[in-house]
Amino acid sequence: MESHYSRRDTKKLYLAAHLNLSVMYRLYVEIYCTSESIPPVSINVYRKIFNSYDPQLSFHVPKKDQCSTWNVYYSTTDKTNLEESWQLHKKKEKEAMEMKDADKKRSLEDSIYRAISFDLEAILLVPFSADSQIYYKRKLSVFNFTIFDSFDHSGHCFLWDETHGSKGASEIGTSLLKYLYNLPQTVSHVSSFSDISGGQNRNQFVTAAMLFAVNKVEHLQIVDLKFMESGHSYLEADSIHATYERARKHRKIFTTEEWGLLIEMIFMTYRNWRHL
Repeated sequence: MESHYSRRDTKKLYLAAHLNLSVMYRLYVEIYCTSESIPPVSINVYRKIFNSYDPQLSFHVPKKDQCSTWNVYYSTTDKTNLEESWQLHKKKEKEAMEMKDADKKRSLEDSIYRAISFDLEAILLVPFSADSQIYYKRKLSVFNFTIFDSFDHSGHCFLWDETHGSKGASEIGTSLLKYLYNLPQTVSHVSSFSDISGGQNRNQFVTAAMLFAVNKVEHLQIVDLKFMESGHSYLEADSIHATYERARKHRKIFTTEEWGLLIEMIFMTYRNWRHL
């Protein structure tokens, strides 16, 4: 699994979430040793080799990334030199959360104003299954970009795979443009919140796309790009992603279209979500 956001800075290599050491050992015995006609080592030896592998291996568990500033501060005995930066970090976190809450409240009271948050989900894989025959197959990367609109609590999801694009700023900007073009004529001001990922959200390309929208969409006058404090990007879009990750357990998915069908199935439960 490709490292996602703060995990990209680690030296670890992440394996898929549906794997664990027992599953991998079973696959090793049933597939590798059988195909090579060799006797398997014991699970204790297998575990020792796994734990001593360089670079270190770990299993990807979908969860919110931890704050690196928090980890450094609380793992240091002498905090004197870190106190000032820590207090500034907490102040920025509080200001960002208060601003997001204020914008969400305004979007409910002002018909010309919309507050949105957006995020790209951790990479989905095709095929996706616990089947041992699929374990050694090359996977296709599928991307899901989600926008949450605080006005009507609706989710807007943009799904594509690596044969149609990557997960860069151009794809993010295109998805945001499509959302802005479909806003009601009464909306003239959009305030957006995202994390500080430079390759996806916080860059000149997304900024240029928003400037293009302001110039080309007649009723749109202002688009604010606001970024949460690093390690504290509590975005509503992440909750939508967590719903997908719960729903995909024990399922077999072999095509990008099937990921779309799974999302649409969730939309039938949460009727105010959109799939684009």
